[in-house]
Amino acid sequence: NTNAAVSDFSFLHTNRIVVATIDKKLRVYDVSTGNLVKCYAGHTRSSGNSPRVQSGNVRVRLPPGYKPDTTKSSQAYLGFHKAKTEPIAVPALDEDIPTAMEIIESGNTSGDTIILGNQGGGLRVYDLHLNSVDPPRLLSKPKLHHNTVSKLRYSPFLTGCISASWDQTIKVYNLDTNQVIRTLGGTPDVGHAKSIFGFDWSEQYKIIASCGTERHVVIWNPFIHKPISTLEGHTSP
Repeated sequence: NTNAAVSDFSFLHTNRIVVATIDKKLRVYDVSTGNLVKCYAGHTRSSGNSPRVQSGNVRVRLPPGYKPDTTKSSQAYLGFHKAKTEPIAVPALDEDIPTAMEIIESGNTSGDTIILGNQGGGLRVYDLHLNSVDPPRLLSKPKLHHNTVSKLRYSPFLTGCISASWDQTIKVYNLDTNQVIRTLGGTPDVGHAKSIFGFDWSEQYKIIASCGTERHVVIWNPFIHKPISTLEGHTSP
């Protein structure tokens, strides 16, 4: 059995959901039936240790500066139980734990692009064909951050991926040129002084709003290194 916490998930237009878990696996489910249809893994298991889909308790590494109210382990629940035993995992993913995910759907037979952020601060960009027996093809694996990647978001306007990390920075990475367009923050006097937990991107207004351990919401123009505003007032995480 595996007691794997869910780190991120994405819905697809094909009525499927892709779930990333900290046991270094991607599981693809049919939303209408709840059935597990495919599994990709960063490492292989013996046939006698085929993992099952179930709830469980896991201990997770908390970001620097975060002080939980209790010492209990985090509990994660994966609400798809119809497939008792998973298909054979495809050793297509690398060994690091996926902590964030973004999928760019192509809408045609050319395949989708899946971007995984990991615990080591890197990204893994794959060409994903869910209807193929071939494993995902690794396109690039940039090392963008010095700590866990907490969230990813693709922007057609920026022609790239926005990533946030516990290293207090936000990066804008161009998928076509494989280059970092901009780094936001990174010093205590600019933006976040502690870990960034998440953000949202407005494609309409072209701004990023990020939040972190220090309980502030920071507003960014993605083309300017310093934030344009900081919203304060929260008293707890």
